[in-house]
Amino acid sequence: MREREIASLGSLAMSFSAVLDMLSPRFANHHQRTAFIAYQMGLEMNLPIEYRQDLLLAGSFHDIGSVAPLSCLGASGRRQARAEVGYRLLREFEPFARAADLVRHQHLSWLETKGRPELRRSLGYLGSGVLHLADYAASHLPSQRRALDEARSISREIEAGAGTRFHPRAAEAFLGLARKEAFWLDATSSNPVDSIKSVIDFDPVELDYDTLIDLGRLFSRIIDFRSHFTAAHSSGVSETAGVLAEYADFSLEEQLAMRLAGFLHDLGKLAVPASIIEKRGPLTPAEANVMRGHSYFGYRALQKTASLATVNAWGSLHHERLDGSGYPFRLTKVDLPLGARIMAVADVFAALSEERPYREGLRPKAAFAAVSAMADSGSLDRDIVGLMGSRLAEIADRREEAVALAIGQYKRFLDNVATEVSASRRRVMA
Repeated sequence: MREREIASLGSLAMSFSAVLDMLSPRFANHHQRTAFIAYQMGLEMNLPIEYRQDLLLAGSFHDIGSVAPLSCLGASGRRQARAEVGYRLLREFEPFARAADLVRHQHLSWLETKGRPELRRSLGYLGSGVLHLADYAASHLPSQRRALDEARSISREIEAGAGTRFHPRAAEAFLGLARKEAFWLDATSSNPVDSIKSVIDFDPVELDYDTLIDLGRLFSRIIDFRSHFTAAHSSGVSETAGVLAEYADFSLEEQLAMRLAGFLHDLGKLAVPASIIEKRGPLTPAEANVMRGHSYFGYRALQKTASLATVNAWGSLHHERLDGSGYPFRLTKVDLPLGARIMAVADVFAALSEERPYREGLRPKAAFAAVSAMADSGSLDRDIVGLMGSRLAEIADRREEAVALAIGQYKRFLDNVATEVSASRRRVMA
């Protein structure tokens, strides 16, 4: 049962890449455009199939390091620190390990590698150089209407930077692509990766639930690491929902699906600015509306992977309520599956138990009292809340253990990034 193939790595990577593009409205489709350009450059250079796959993955996730709070590292080290964060996040998921290596050195210009001939000769740094140039090009793409008008100007800038800012081989490959009108029109389209799906030689890696849990844990960190207030939220929700599913006699596979849904339930929060997540006072009506959109964006992103329909319904509908007072679809009890009802209870209990910028976390009995009041009002499932009440001490303990583990990992993660960035600065200065 646990060996069954659930989803393909390629389709999930593209779905999650689209969500990452929500991080900043200034860079619409930026990750997908970077992935498209990097992959096409790999084709132009006749790189091996597996390396082109790594370029596509690295481009899809190259800026995930921007999710972590890096103010303590100083302005001069932020770009490098973001790359280190991205590298350390991606390498934890084995299918992304090679792509992680490309992300780590993506901000090193060709000149910055002077005196490091072994790095310049490595295939890994070639990939980083491709990523560096693809990121630059994607950031400077015009609208599709003006793509052909401005193509020559962008090409001249890249040609001028060859051998200084840009890896010479990467620049040569890009300039070869730049002669093709179709390249510019595809790169500036609303879904650039769609234009190469038929030619992407993506190794058909299929993921079972065990592997998906690892991927879900990776994305929970990307979601939650944006603030120390939420650093362990998805871990706490996943554990709480998983325990409730266990007590509700879900099958083992269903329990795994529930834990995965918990890790991914706040995927759409990548579309919410960190300033709103960390605001210490009440949200304005406009800010509240931005926050309320997160479950919609998460649902639409996961909807692109049909095999995760159940996981999506259980996780992304966590703000729907039985009485129709929830959001974003205003569903009622006849529309909400049991898994979504469990997730709603788990999310409310976990959120109330956690510290927030505007309040302290509640003790388990106080948090449960608030959950019970919501069940009494008809918004949460009475049976699920009753099940939680019958095992409250155990559920609270297991949630707290999961949260403590996640917070410890979060702190060690940032400490390791800071240590590596400091060591890298010393190497440069030497």
